[in-house]
Amino acid sequence: MFKIAIERNIGIFCRRNHWLLSMYIFIATLSGIERVMEQSYIDVFKGVLQINGATFVPFVWITIILMPFLALGSIVRLLVKEQYAHLHKIPLVAYVLSIMFILTVVTSIFWIIPIIIMQPVSDWTFAISGFVYLTLLVLIYALMTVYIKPIYAFQILCGLVMLCVTYNEFPVISQLMAVRFHFSLQHVALDYLILTGIILILLFNIHKIDFLTD
Repeated sequence: MFKIAIERNIGIFCRRNHWLLSMYIFIATLSGIERVMEQSYIDVFKGVLQINGATFVPFVWITIILMPFLALGSIVRLLVKEQYAHLHKIPLVAYVLSIMFILTVVTSIFWIIPIIIMQPVSDWTFAISGFVYLTLLVLIYALMTVYIKPIYAFQILCGLVMLCVTYNEFPVISQLMAVRFHFSLQHVALDYLILTGIILILLFNIHKIDFLTD
C-alpha cells in the first residue's frame, strides 16, 4: 500500500505541478550562466557578501534556496487534505511519509543540478551537509502548509531568509551559506536532531487537522 501511495502521489504531484520541470531548467540555466561567468559552486552558494560593513543581498543564493519551497505550492496540502480519503486504508502517518519521500527526491534534484553543472565541488562537506539541512527545512515547510495556508507559510519562510541575510549568527539557515558554514559534528548533529524533532511533532499531530476546511 505504501508503494501504491507513492506511485499515486507522484502522478498527482506531476500533473498538478506544471512548473516543476521549468524550475529545474531555470536552475540549470542559472548555474550555467554562473559557470560561464567563472563562478564556482562555492561562489554561488557563498551567500551574503559583506564589504566594508555593507551587506550585499545574495540574489542567486536566495533564488536557488527558495526554489524547492516554491515548487511545492499547495500540493502537499491538497495531497493530505483532499487525496488521503481515496487511500484511507493506509495509516495517515505512513501516507504522509510517502509524500515526504517524494519531496526528498524533488529537493535532491534542485540541489544536485548546480553540483553537476558547476564541477568541481571544492567542499563536499558543505555540499552534503547543506543538502541535509535543506531537505529537513523543506519537509518542515511542507508539513506546515498542511496546518496553515501555503501563502502564510511562504511569507514566514521569506521573513526567516531575510533575517538570515541580515544577521550573521542566524541559526540553521546560515548553514546553507558557504561563507557562514561551520562544520562541527556536535553542532550539526544537534541541528539535525532539532529539525527532525520538529518534523516528528508535526507528523504525529497531523491527524488533528480539520480535513473538511480548505
